[in-house]
Amino acid sequence: MGREQTQKKLLAVPDLIWKKAVELTLAQEAADQGAQALQPPKDVHKVTASPQAERGGRASQLLTCPQRSCYHCGESHSSDVCKFKDVDCCFCGKRGHISQVCRQKEREGNKGPQSGKCRGNWAHIVAVLSPTPPEEYEDEEEEIAVVLAVCDKSPSPMVVEVEVDLNRCKVSFEVDTGASRSVIGEATYKRNHGYDSALKLTPSSTVLRSYTGQNIKVCGSVCVMADYKGQEALLNLLVVSGRGTNLLGRDWIKLLNLHSV
Repeated sequence: MGREQTQKKLLAVPDLIWKKAVELTLAQEAADQGAQALQPPKDVHKVTASPQAERGGRASQLLTCPQRSCYHCGESHSSDVCKFKDVDCCFCGKRGHISQVCRQKEREGNKGPQSGKCRGNWAHIVAVLSPTPPEEYEDEEEEIAVVLAVCDKSPSPMVVEVEVDLNRCKVSFEVDTGASRSVIGEATYKRNHGYDSALKLTPSSTVLRSYTGQNIKVCGSVCVMADYKGQEALLNLLVVSGRGTNLLGRDWIKLLNLHSV
């Protein structure tokens, strides 16, 4: 009770004396204190930060110093050490970045080459997949080296080219120890062997995938008699859509005794 109410109560007592007034006042104050003790505490002025606000505060502190991403591939590492700094973009064809971070692709609203087209350069093979892949095809880490070697369109002393007779037709290949399969372009196949009824394409379940994750269209496979400097072997060859570089991979190197090239 308030002080005003206590005064009104004292004035209502007839023949009030000082001692009685003191007793009534003390009794009223004790009653008020007891009533307050029974009330739950009220955090009127208590201010606490919510867990979400605390998390947001920590996040804002982290965002004050953002880590710059690599402009070659978008990953969080230094651009100087990026393995894609010398590759050609599958979207715009310019060197120095991959399609995921291509600015031209962003400006054009992601319109561009369809899966497997890759500006006609299908030789960006990074993975070979099949329903029951042989052990030699499973080394995806090794095949990443193919991207750096094959995407380089400028002349390089590191590129080894050989001519192999395929059913008495000479075909130029780039020797690539990182490629697990040997492939030729559809245009090369049609020009040299498309007329030969004995070399008809057969369907292939092999799936080729580029370093950007694009599926590369496999037209089929063909069995050819390969002859390199008198070393002959009946070998399987994948025919791929497009006009990319012909690759002589690990599946042919040993059989044609090309280790000394």
